[in-house]
This record gives sequence, structure tokens and C-alpha cells, in this order.
Amino acid sequence: FNYFPTKEDVVLYDRYDPIIASYMLARPPEEPPSVVMNHMFQALGVILDRDREIILARARMALKVPALRARFWEELERGRDMVSGILAARTGRDTDDFETRVVSMVLVAAAFEATQEWLRRGGRDSMLDLVNQAMDAVHMSRRLDALASTLPTATK
Repeated sequence: FNYFPTKEDVVLYDRYDPIIASYMLARPPEEPPSVVMNHMFQALGVILDRDREIILARARMALKVPALRARFWEELERGRDMVSGILAARTGRDTDDFETRVVSMVLVAAAFEATQEWLRRGGRDSMLDLVNQAMDAVHMSRRLDALASTLPTATK
């Protein structure tokens, strides 16, 4: 408990969120959000391939142990808030903007479902390819770029 407040936090700690945030914030401000996400996923893909075995073991445990599985929704919300804050900063929208939160949660859900599929396949395929496939399924590139090109409904 020197580093983690609970046993669950040891398994669920996401060391990739700070990496994701730094990649997204480091991109040029004029880049469309879809390009930012694409670059971030490409860079993250290298790390995920390197850490494949540990990610696979942690994810399997997190989804099988009831106490860990119960915490997943909190982690998804935390991820949504992180992505929403970054998208808001990059697009000039408010972090509480409904559309920004929805798009952020869809991104997080797409990554979650891609991870689930990766686990079903025994970690043999590229997680990055599955994330891209999930994002294509919901036309995320268009939605991301629309955030940057339209004003929030409340201010029109």
C-alpha cells in the first residue's frame, strides 16, 4: 500500500493514460483531432506490442476477478474524463460539453471493446488494428474532426 491505495489499484493502474495524454497534447495545435488520435495510437501501438504479455495477464485477471471487474466502470469514466479534457483543450470546447463527453466515451468504449476482442483472440492480433477497426465502425474520425469545426450547440 506504499504506492497503491487498494489491491485492485495494483492491477487496474493504467500507466498508459499519462503516455496517451502526453502524445495528444504534444501534437501541433492546428492538427485535426482525428490526426492527433491516429498519431497517438501509432505511437502507443509500439508500446502495447512491447508490453503485450503483461497487458494480457493484467487484462485477463481484471475481467475474471469480480472485485476488479466492478471497478472497470470507474476506470472507463476516468478515461472519458481524461480524453474529454484533452479534446476540449484542443478544440476550444468546454470540458463539460455534452458532445465532447459523448465522443470521448465512444473513443474509450471502442478501445475497451477492441481490448476485449484482443483478449478473446488470445492477444495474437494487433490491438492497434482492433482499436482502429472499432473506431472505423463508429466513424470516429469524422466525429472527432466535427468537434473542432463546429461550435457547441449551447453557444450557436
